[in-house]
Amino acid sequence: MVGGTNKSTNPVLAQVRSCVKRLAPTVENEPLGRIDGEFYWRCCHPNVGRRLDDLRSALPRSLARDPNAAAHQLTRELNDLYQKYQLSQSTALDYITGRSELTLRGWSIYRSLEDDGYAMFPADLLWVKIGDPNWTGERVEQVVREWWVERPWWLGGANNWDSSSLEAFAVAPYVDSLGGETARWSPAPCISPGPRFELRGEETPQYEHPANSWIEVDPATGRLHLIRGNVAPPFIEMTVDIALSPHGHIAEVYNRQVCGARKWTNQLAGLPTRQKPRTALRTWVIALLIGSGMSLSEWP
Repeated sequence: MVGGTNKSTNPVLAQVRSCVKRLAPTVENEPLGRIDGEFYWRCCHPNVGRRLDDLRSALPRSLARDPNAAAHQLTRELNDLYQKYQLSQSTALDYITGRSELTLRGWSIYRSLEDDGYAMFPADLLWVKIGDPNWTGERVEQVVREWWVERPWWLGGANNWDSSSLEAFAVAPYVDSLGGETARWSPAPCISPGPRFELRGEETPQYEHPANSWIEVDPATGRLHLIRGNVAPPFIEMTVDIALSPHGHIAEVYNRQVCGARKWTNQLAGLPTRQKPRTALRTWVIALLIGSGMSLSEWP
């Protein structure tokens, strides 16, 4: 008996064992976000983990019966999970569809064709929200560009400006904060400035409500796509005209300005860490066992 609970039936112990079994074989190659996500959503909120597993197993049958109905039902389920647990819809959808394993913090991308007030011409803008403090600029750029390539047909294509024409210009970032940092602009004749970043705290715009996020089926590919999505604050918000951003520029600016000069990743939930994956796994195991009333000697 441990803390009044039989060790063999301790639900926390069972979840910890399950997580260790999934992660241990490849732990050295696992991103910290996945290790945190597995333990947090399966051990701290086991009902969330079970619900995601149920949705993942039921999705193929639901899509085969009626893809649109499946997308609408999944929208309701994932928005409910965000409202109750602040689980980003992107995290849940990527796991349910098998695109990635379960992670702790999500992301959001939304496209709008509008005049952003800074460009010489209306910009084909992507609004990107990043909540993971351990993401590098390379990871941010990878996710954004993959989303752009795989975007569904109704989101349309990029504007017709040739991104190669920007290679000759030093596209400088606009970096702002709630305190109002000084903006730096790219020299003429650049059509649009580089990626712009803001640190968003608890007070977020109205469009952050889950009711403004939904999932659609692309009839051309059958893939499920998240429209807008939510990321629980604090998060870093980036606006960028992806068609005008040279490859590698988003990563370079994010690493130099957001992670380096501004150190905004230090203000996100779950501080960035250089902890090794195996150490992170052991830390979770120890914390959860002690929290459940077990001593380390009782760990099998």
